[in-house]
Amino acid sequence: MSIATSLILQPHFALSPASGFNGALHTSKNIAERRTCRSPVRSRPSGNVSLDALLPEGGWPLGGLTEILIDGEGDKEMGLLLPALAALTRARRRIAIIGSPKTLDAARLNAAGIDLDHLVQIDAMVTDCHWNAEQYLRAGGCAAVVFWQGHGDYRQLRAIQIAAEASTALAFVFRPSTTIDQPSPAALRLKIANSGAGTRIEILKCRGILNA
Repeated sequence: MSIATSLILQPHFALSPASGFNGALHTSKNIAERRTCRSPVRSRPSGNVSLDALLPEGGWPLGGLTEILIDGEGDKEMGLLLPALAALTRARRRIAIIGSPKTLDAARLNAAGIDLDHLVQIDAMVTDCHWNAEQYLRAGGCAAVVFWQGHGDYRQLRAIQIAAEASTALAFVFRPSTTIDQPSPAALRLKIANSGAGTRIEILKCRGILNA
């Protein structure tokens, strides 16, 4: 299956999490022609038609870690995950958000459709986020786990990828874009960059890339 490997969402995507993120899709044909990707077995729709068209199997991978590289603290980029997280809480499924650099805005989450009764927020040091994320994935009580990680080592992320593979949950980690050259065990790896033209999302790696 041939896929595009990047898109640009219109600037409002991070500001209107309940809007469905119907941004414009821009393909990078020169990259797409060189890359094909085997689809993960399971996925959950992101809530964004353009993004689902980019992602393997049409959504966020279940049973695998999604690594998102960012330039800031992930506040705007968090909006990318809200539709899928909201759908889970509406289905009375629990989600965990671990080690967010900023206090989560309850009003924003509520406006995005998040049922706060099914949200677990853990304030953890960056050095402890990976351990908490791994425990929540292994326990199996959450349908999604989101956490932040600095310049952690490969073994930490590998342990979380293994825990995710044994689960049916969504697993997301936000990391600094400065870690782009570090090896990653994640099933899906994205880079997000914000500008006045919109938000550019690029697939750096997905499980089963061929001809890269």
